[in-house]
Amino acid sequence: MAAKTAASEKQGRSIRVPLPTFGSLAAAHLIGTDARFEALVAEHGTLNLGSIKSQPTPFAALVKTIVYQQLAGKVAATIHSR
Repeated sequence: MAAKTAASEKQGRSIRVPLPTFGSLAAAHLIGTDARFEALVAEHGTLNLGSIKSQPTPFAALVKTIVYQQLAGKVAATIHSR
């Protein structure tokens, strides 16, 4: 999967700048909070939920989780799909 990028114009040329991912932002936060996380991130890389996460944002994933916890699976799927 290609990394997301942002294009910007500078003197008529397009420059592609990689956008941060949730995983890279989380890793930066953890390292900023406690430097001991730096070795773990260096060894294991940043978190990537792209292959298992079906929701567009963390908030949408949280809403779906709460709905599924409160209701039966089929009812929750029907409500969430609306």
